[in-house]
Amino acid sequence: MKGKAALALGVLLYIPAPAHAGVDPWAVAPTAVGLGTDLWSTQRALGPGVVERNPLMQSSGARVALSAAELSGVAWLSTRSRKWARITGWTVAAAHMVFAVHNERTRAAVGRR
Repeated sequence: MKGKAALALGVLLYIPAPAHAGVDPWAVAPTAVGLGTDLWSTQRALGPGVVERNPLMQSSGARVALSAAELSGVAWLSTRSRKWARITGWTVAAAHMVFAVHNERTRAAVGRR
């Protein structure tokens, strides 16, 4: 299984980037999906008995602003280095998917009380 994962990562890193020096969609799109899923699940989970622990993310405006800044950072990186932008983009997407799963599990656990 380890070899297949390495092969998949290698194929992903060597998919040709667009001819222009603009933003690489293979880096930014997964990040946007991960961030959007996390924002949606956080908003859905916040309710009676659930609070946001991160003090920077207390308001929904702050959550959107920080997510936009994170996406902008990956987009900027994709104009500089395709390889590192793709690694960063997919890593950020995976992390935010884990956060989204945690949010949904928290919402379900609070709903059972």
